[in-house]
Amino acid sequence: MSKLPILYLTGNGGEGLIAVLMRATLWDGTVTLSGAPAPDAQYRIVIAEYEEYLTDDVPSPGFPNVAYDTPPESKGRRLVFVEHIELDFG
Repeated sequence: MSKLPILYLTGNGGEGLIAVLMRATLWDGTVTLSGAPAPDAQYRIVIAEYEEYLTDDVPSPGFPNVAYDTPPESKGRRLVFVEHIELDFG
């Protein structure tokens, strides 16, 4: 297992040393706008990460205990991370 590099940040006068793990870049690319940016408009990139999980199936008259009698097949999804990055064209 490779070790991640660590960046140390200090507060006022070196008090409160904070160690931050420096992770490798997860994504690198180019974002192309469909047209020229409007002069007074604000633009941002939104990065969202969702987690999928199996959920109990809905019972029906023929299968009242479907949540316990069959393996789950339905999926749910929840937001676990979101980040907004403001773009500056100035």
